[in-house]
Amino acid sequence: MVRRGGNRQPRRWPAPSDGGGGGSLRTAWCVTGAGYLLEESLDLALETAGTVTLFASGAGAEVLAMYGLTDRVRSSGLRYVADQAASAPSCGAMSLGRYDRLVIAPATANTVAKCAQGIADTLPTNLFAQAGKAGVPSCVLPTDNPGEVETKDPGGHTFRLCPRAVDLRNRSLLADLPLVEVVDSVERLRRWLRTSS
Repeated sequence: MVRRGGNRQPRRWPAPSDGGGGGSLRTAWCVTGAGYLLEESLDLALETAGTVTLFASGAGAEVLAMYGLTDRVRSSGLRYVADQAASAPSCGAMSLGRYDRLVIAPATANTVAKCAQGIADTLPTNLFAQAGKAGVPSCVLPTDNPGEVETKDPGGHTFRLCPRAVDLRNRSLLADLPLVEVVDSVERLRRWLRTSS
């Protein structure tokens, strides 16, 4: 299920020159402390056209390391920014129009709850708040969607999880915000990336 909140129109920023007379989209991509859909989300970030900057919350950086993905990120050519400052100075770039869109994938239940309630105390939640204030469209892929999911821990052991009612309520609140798309799969996120260009 895909839901779009509010009726606010996205702010259009001039696209940077790519040397060929055209422009390319600038995507701020955030990873949080979730292992579920992490590798699939990272694969999609790496294949996304334009310029992608990968932002990791403190927990996101820890989980990238636990799943053995940090070296892949660093050697990928993506600009990589890890959350290391309480004031999240990297967020100013969102306010200044240096990004055309924001993706948070995967987004933990904690990140979804904070974004839905306007709490901005991590790099991803700060970027989300600034995107909303600057009129930049956002797409969020929560780890908690209706139904049971199967996931793997860093050791490759499979287990099942069911979302809590509170997590689904926060997901719904998030989906009602202006300029926010909430998707339930990597494929739907891929479609949003194509249509938001």
